[in-house]
Amino acid sequence: GLFREVDAARKAGDSAAEAAAQEKIDNHITHVVPIIADIDAGFGNAEATYLMAKQMIEAGACCIQIENQVSDEKQCGHQDGKVTVPHEDFLAKIRAVRYAFLELGVDDGVIVARTDSLGAGLTKQIAVTNKPGDLGDQYNSFLDCEEVSPADMKNGDVVLNRDGKLLRPKRLP
Repeated sequence: GLFREVDAARKAGDSAAEAAAQEKIDNHITHVVPIIADIDAGFGNAEATYLMAKQMIEAGACCIQIENQVSDEKQCGHQDGKVTVPHEDFLAKIRAVRYAFLELGVDDGVIVARTDSLGAGLTKQIAVTNKPGDLGDQYNSFLDCEEVSPADMKNGDVVLNRDGKLLRPKRLP
């Protein structure tokens, strides 16, 4: 709020008000520490993420950190076996956090969106893609796949067509 006073005084050309607001900033003492709340992967779908973010903001968080792993199988960053969600699902959760900030009147809340895509290679679902280079295609490019021919395919296999090659995402045993 004090910085907004300085900005308003500058905009109005009122140097005395600007100096007074700057004096308040320079001599401001607070014992309030900004809280960064790490809500992992959002604890469910976008609605659950919204509700969790809202609770954290009500408790004083000015920043929410979220990552793109699946909520129910989350792994620590240093462990193998991370499973991510498609970009569209992650963006829905980021928007949910933003809506929580806006609903509670926090216009300048910070969102730290972290990805485990480079360290994952596994997905709980294949992203929908309509054309090369779209969000779904970009997400699917991170999947750990093996090339297969129609003769190699088994009943129930899911395959991707990437650059004219049939690719089967690897599955955990």
